[in-house]
Amino acid sequence: MPEPALTVRYTLEELTVLADLYELDNLPGCRRASLSTSTRNLATRTLIARHVLAMPPAGGVELQQPHATVLGTLFAADDIVQYIRHRPAESFVDQWFATDAATVGLSELDGIVTMALYEGRVAPTPGRNLDDVAPDTTVSGFDEVITVHRSAGAPVSVERLLAVPHDG
Repeated sequence: MPEPALTVRYTLEELTVLADLYELDNLPGCRRASLSTSTRNLATRTLIARHVLAMPPAGGVELQQPHATVLGTLFAADDIVQYIRHRPAESFVDQWFATDAATVGLSELDGIVTMALYEGRVAPTPGRNLDDVAPDTTVSGFDEVITVHRSAGAPVSVERLLAVPHDG
């Protein structure tokens, strides 16, 4: 498996703030956190301090690169593969979102979501490509593999992610 071109980490709180900016229930592959006003404000300030979001002089909020590309791949993915491992106390899900240009691997552990951006279509199984992963595939080390092929393009484009609508 190739090394990722970029790896970014977000808290569930940060991803919930980003979803709210786009008036979404949640971002693809991510669960939603319950936020108090103070937690929402802290997560927003953290996103600005980490240069995930910027507040341009003209107003509004902008999602900065490379975050727009990483998150845009979640929306634009033609293929989504979930690798699920069941353990006695919990289940672990690794999700892969692929376009022709890039693949994002997404996993969550203890409220931290890690997203790894790869060039082209890749899958976490050595010697395999996402195009080769069919529904109900058995993959060593995983209990379940779920594959979804989208045919209807991207509901939210990278360009839309770069400019969040605002009032005023």
